[in-house]
Amino acid sequence: MDRAIGSIAILGGGTAGWMAAAVLAQVLRGTGTSITLVESADIPTVGVGEATIPPIVDFLRLLEIDQAEFMVATEGTFKLGIRFDDWTTPGERYWHPFGTFGPTIDRRPFHNMWHRLRAAGDDPRVEAYSLSAALGDAGRMAFADPRAGGVGPSGGLRHALHFDAGLVARFLRTWSERRGVTRLERKVEGAVLRDDGFVEALALKGGGHLAADLFIDCSGFRGVLIEEALKTGYEDWSRWLPCDRAVAGLTARDPNPPP
Repeated sequence: MDRAIGSIAILGGGTAGWMAAAVLAQVLRGTGTSITLVESADIPTVGVGEATIPPIVDFLRLLEIDQAEFMVATEGTFKLGIRFDDWTTPGERYWHPFGTFGPTIDRRPFHNMWHRLRAAGDDPRVEAYSLSAALGDAGRMAFADPRAGGVGPSGGLRHALHFDAGLVARFLRTWSERRGVTRLERKVEGAVLRDDGFVEALALKGGGHLAADLFIDCSGFRGVLIEEALKTGYEDWSRWLPCDRAVAGLTARDPNPPP
């Protein structure tokens, strides 16, 4: 029995679907593997602006995409971390800066010294030892020094991007189609299962099926394959996540936005 994967079907577009398609098209180039993404313009994506963390930069490097070109196409901006104002109480804030914290002292990672200060009765704020947080609070931007090899304050800097999610999907769709990914504009009603319970094909609205060796479910909250067809079950995290909703809205453009 030939178990090699020769065809892949991705259900759903948006950033999730087209990121999956782009990565597969890049890492499987030259193998002859066919990749088909099925999406429908009638099904909207979760169109909230996309906040990323530093692995997005590694993602672009993997795809050999020029970061400057990507940022222009997606109306993006740089970010050195995420600051949550009024985090637990009004006036209190929480920093999630990117990159490293503090120096290594006598070959000991910095967090050991930070815990030692707390044990001694001090109350050090961890962002005080982060160059990314300091730059953000000062309204400045810097990139890691490639010559530092990840050592020292400048070597430990890392950045991420903030962009328009819809424009990212459009950019990656064009990039993927140029590399052989096929886009199928159809609605999917469900899945055809094999006797062993695995997915055999996607059932397309209006008739027809799309068979593949591997299926990737990027259908969002609906979970056409992982939930409706395979019934893998929903794991409730509400006991750890008291906030159960998000509200997206537009604000006035700030000519000099804060970092």
